[in-house]
Amino acid sequence: MLFLSTGSVFAYDSSEFENEYQKYTEEEQRRIKEIIQSPDNQNKIGIIKENFPLSNDGTSTYTICLNCDMPFSVVTVCAAEATLAEKGYHTTFLGIPTGCYMYYFVSRAAEMCMYCQKVVRQIDGQHGCWEVHKKCGKGEYQFGTLAWGSPPNSVAKNLSIIKLKSENPSRQCYKVDNRYILDDNFPVMELEFFDQKLGCVTFTFLIENGYEEWFTKQLDSLSQIYGKPNEQAKSTLEQIQAENYRWISGDTQMHLSKTILSKNGAKVGLGFISTQVIHEFGDVHPEL
Repeated sequence: MLFLSTGSVFAYDSSEFENEYQKYTEEEQRRIKEIIQSPDNQNKIGIIKENFPLSNDGTSTYTICLNCDMPFSVVTVCAAEATLAEKGYHTTFLGIPTGCYMYYFVSRAAEMCMYCQKVVRQIDGQHGCWEVHKKCGKGEYQFGTLAWGSPPNSVAKNLSIIKLKSENPSRQCYKVDNRYILDDNFPVMELEFFDQKLGCVTFTFLIENGYEEWFTKQLDSLSQIYGKPNEQAKSTLEQIQAENYRWISGDTQMHLSKTILSKNGAKVGLGFISTQVIHEFGDVHPEL
């Protein structure tokens, strides 16, 4: 581990500290599993049980440890307490139930010297540590409870869908009659089936005014929830400007796109794709 300062470079071996801290992270994971598997975990919400010792001797935070005089040795350490803060079914950013049950864990933290392992200061409050998702945390993008590969008659039990005309009977598109809203804009929702298997869910927003700010807000929100896009591209064709962002996880993808329509504002597309269903059909990719 390297620590840099003006005119000096300090090279410290932090392996001893990291090895010592590992036992606390292992205990944290053990607690998480125990809480999730417990039938009465509702009673464990908010209950703090110390793991990493947070005793405070009242000293102040400095870059030099006041106990052992080692420079640049103070680090922030999670107490790895795995305190259950809340649990329950969560929704998508569109407010749609996901069918995924989630557990949210928090912990306290402290600043300490990684050499003498003296706690310098306990940090006020708690911070989020872990979100354990029973379903969507397994690494798949999908819309709500719509399972990839579902046939139209199964989807119709939860959504009002209208079949659209198609030149290919094996590739059918349905318009969803249910209404959704995202930050004051109503999208057109469509589903695409490949050999009677759900493979694509798209939302199309037509925005006349303020589309740049609206699109940026959605991009920032998705990036905060799912991380930075795996792929992104910008293009201009015959004065039509387009931006495309793609998140990839396993055999699923999520897309966000913006196409500026000269005098008529912009078209924003949000889509979810099962690449497995599409590849089984014939290795094609629908446009979003």
